[in-house]
Amino acid sequence: QLLKYDGGEFEFSFPMVVGPRFLGNAPDPGKIAPPVSSTRTGNTVDLQLSIDAGARIQSANSVLHEVKKNLLNQSQMTVQLAKKNTIPNKDFILRYRVATEDVQHSFLTHFDPIKGGFYSLALIPPQRPTEAQISPKEIIFVMDQSGSQSGFPIEKSKELTLKLVSKLRPSDTFNVMGFNTVVKMLWDKPRPNNETNQRVAREFISGMSANGGTYVREGVIAALQGQADPHRLRIVLFNTDGYVGDEALILKTLHDRRGSARMYTFGIGNSVNRYLIDGMSQVGRGAAEYVTLAESADRAVDKFIKRLEKPVLTDITAKFDGRDITDQLPVSIPDVFDETPIVISGRYRNPGPGKLTLSGKLGGKAWTQTLDLRFGSEQLNPAILSLWARRKVDHLGSSAEEFDSEVKSSVNPAEQIKRLALEFGIMSEFTSFVAVEERVINLNGKPQTVRVPVEQVEGLNYPGLGREESRMSFDRGRANSFGGASAGSPLLSLSSKSSSVRLEGLARQGRATAGKRKESLADVDSFEKFVPMSKISGKLSQADKVQTVQILVSKLEPAFLEELKKLGFVVDFSDASLKVVVGRVNGKLLAKIAANPIVTKITAPTQ
Repeated sequence: QLLKYDGGEFEFSFPMVVGPRFLGNAPDPGKIAPPVSSTRTGNTVDLQLSIDAGARIQSANSVLHEVKKNLLNQSQMTVQLAKKNTIPNKDFILRYRVATEDVQHSFLTHFDPIKGGFYSLALIPPQRPTEAQISPKEIIFVMDQSGSQSGFPIEKSKELTLKLVSKLRPSDTFNVMGFNTVVKMLWDKPRPNNETNQRVAREFISGMSANGGTYVREGVIAALQGQADPHRLRIVLFNTDGYVGDEALILKTLHDRRGSARMYTFGIGNSVNRYLIDGMSQVGRGAAEYVTLAESADRAVDKFIKRLEKPVLTDITAKFDGRDITDQLPVSIPDVFDETPIVISGRYRNPGPGKLTLSGKLGGKAWTQTLDLRFGSEQLNPAILSLWARRKVDHLGSSAEEFDSEVKSSVNPAEQIKRLALEFGIMSEFTSFVAVEERVINLNGKPQTVRVPVEQVEGLNYPGLGREESRMSFDRGRANSFGGASAGSPLLSLSSKSSSVRLEGLARQGRATAGKRKESLADVDSFEKFVPMSKISGKLSQADKVQTVQILVSKLEPAFLEELKKLGFVVDFSDASLKVVVGRVNGKLLAKIAANPIVTKITAPTQ
């Protein structure tokens, strides 16, 4: 993949957990919402990076994880997670800086006898325009205040927005809005940047709270509608974690309504939806920044203000002459700010010399640059094939056929993605690398699907799951509806202090009597009223009748199976590696089973 580069610093990010999604607008909610464990799943992760920076490494820092760094020489080093039992509940982000901040022009090619030629071109931007060339702007600040932002995320979003508002130029106009289930606009149209309006905006931002559904599309529509001043460039600053399930519709809406506006996205959190956040910035011809809960917002603010005050090059087009060039990406080249290079990838049919003419606006005035290039016939850089294929798949997945007329074809995007992914050996929405275990488990002649739970994202407040820093909500009526209220389902709220103490008491009793297992399921009647009912799927009945259930656990031991059998649970299937038990039990015993600390979820089997 292409590493993000900005001002001499490279960034490598590796997502480690799927965050929860608001499913109100999702076309396929059952496919994108894995169960979330209320306790440790027992999963751990190890990761090691080998870095060859090509120049002397000045610094390397992990944003969210403790790491061990081993400098092999001036330009090479390895980085490894310091702990072998690291929980995969947040993204791994590494930033490293090299001694030189001068990014050189680079043009790399690879010619495959069967697939043809591929190229990757990186260009440094021209010098910045003067202060007099900077035009006034209309800036819309958009804040996600849905339920998934509760706690640390909404406070981080406030911190970021308040600092950005304070950095506005005297000639700018601005407005502030929040969205969850509804959109809340501060003013009916942008107002001048003066002390009075700044004070009102600060009060509005500081008073925001997080609740309700994550209706990102409605926020996009509101931010782009009714531009008040046609002589100003509208800039939309969109803060969100992106925990939704209707990404394609959001990106299409943004493409259709963006006009001349630019959208800059800020991902707030430790494991956000980078697919959506990056996609919104790409379709919106802006840029994306990420602010973790562990770092100050100052870095992201400074980088954005530097960009916004002095854009280097806008409205860029690229034209190749002398060669038969196809599949140029990106189709729409984003504006250039700071020292961020322009990176263009594509394919060519025949080797030989060619020219590239870049055109755009520098400070509002026309600008062009022509480069002489040679498209090679050698097999020099095989990674370029994968890089191009990855960009092509990303483009088809986010802004393909219905977005850009340039890529319309008779083959639908899904089929194109499958074909490309298989041909170039990359993962995609429809393809993956799979480890196959050669055994088949059928119950009553039917295959069973086990929905394996994921870890809770660090710093996120999950409705229905016990949290020490918030109050517990136990949903008795139906499965948890993340990011919004569960209509018609009564909630029992308990202070986390008493509940967590009781849970810890059971765990300690278990450790003290490991051989005797006196914390048997049958002995926890007194604890039943504290049971987090969100462990039990709303599809299951707790009435006096036998039903088939799946029990997901943090660990599976023979003693637990024995306890289940004492309760009359008939075990049809169990797997210690999947941490699952499937069988039949009377519904009135589900609460007792859920009370056991190692149980993470009880659901109906999926076939």
